[in-house]
Amino acid sequence: MPQELTWFTPILVMGVPIFDMVLVVYSRWRRGRPVFAAGTDHTYHRLHALGLDSTRSVLAMQLAGIFLGLVAFVLLEAPVLGANLAFGTIVGLGLVLVFWLERRATMNDDALT
Repeated sequence: MPQELTWFTPILVMGVPIFDMVLVVYSRWRRGRPVFAAGTDHTYHRLHALGLDSTRSVLAMQLAGIFLGLVAFVLLEAPVLGANLAFGTIVGLGLVLVFWLERRATMNDDALT
């Protein structure tokens, strides 16, 4: 199996924790808050704020992790160009989701003040 296909497998398998870390670091950096301080700006809390109950918030994150893991292993059999394009698309969609969730949180903060 060529390295061109295997390098992104661990990144996709760990996609949900990586997504959460990027979301929290970006959010705290944008607000000028310490990165290592505790807070309720993690993915779970944001899903809960969007109206999902605790069970559905956790389930959504678990399903996302399962989906990314399956995609990672399916892409191991894909052509190199297609696999890398799929990985780039997933990363791009993840970044769009980070910016969207941060914008929603900012809009909710502005509405509360």
